Amino acid sequence: MQYKRIGTKIRISDRGKVLSYEPFLTEEKIIPYSQLHFDTSTYYLQVEIESIPARIVLGDEYLFVSANERGISMTSPDGIPKWKTDKKFFERRLINGVPVDHRSVSDVVKEVTVSSFLSETNDNHVFQYNGYNIETYIMWGMFICEINPYCFPWVENAAGNGIGEWIELELNSPQNTMYVLNGFVDGTRPHLYKMNSRMQTALVEGTTVSGKKISQTVWFEDFVYFRTIVFAEPVKRVRITIKSVYEGDKWQDTAISAIMFPEKERE
Repeated sequence: MQYKRIGTKIRISDRGKVLSYEPFLTEEKIIPYSQLHFDTSTYYLQVEIESIPARIVLGDEYLFVSANERGISMTSPDGIPKWKTDKKFFERRLINGVPVDHRSVSDVVKEVTVSSFLSETNDNHVFQYNGYNIETYIMWGMFICEINPYCFPWVENAAGNGIGEWIELELNSPQNTMYVLNGFVDGTRPHLYKMNSRMQTALVEGTTVSGKKISQTVWFEDFVYFRTIVFAEPVKRVRITIKSVYEGDKWQDTAISAIMFPEKERE
């Protein structure tokens, strides 16, 4: 399935049901936003697609859809992830934290710096939620964009809810717009969004090439979506500082799953 937002509707193209090869046409379905409903147990938007419950994560430029079925997540103890059976999985699959067979959609983040980050150990492997590949949540596969299962959220590690903790991005090229996926968003474990804290308000500071500072306070609604943030001028550096949070049901740690930028034209 391929999904595309068209105004207040979602167009679904079923690549498994080809109608014509010249030109290439597939069976399509349109889902208006009015058919989406809010799941109070997970804070995701949901809809049935071919009788299968699916979670919809909307954004002004990016969106993704995941089936409402339990799956294998990289850090989940359930199932048998490949890294558990292949001791060289990470070394072979990743270069500087990026899957070697995928390409970044926007590819503008040069460096990521954080005030603190959480680490956890699973089956003798240490996972660091330091946000170093936070731009690569959605990546180009062979023909379509896909969720990157090796992109872990930034999770702060300060006392309490992380008020005052920050993540800063140095960019390769100045940008006017960015998209923030707030909270811990794992399509195979939707319960993690509510279990962890997520930002309610944040101070977003941008620095232009000339050194001018642009600041704004951004409010986040409490459901899973890409929040669009626009700067009055293009910025070369961005810092997001946690000001207030929606408290997690289980953990105080505050998370950001992705910070993305407008799609880069493919070569």
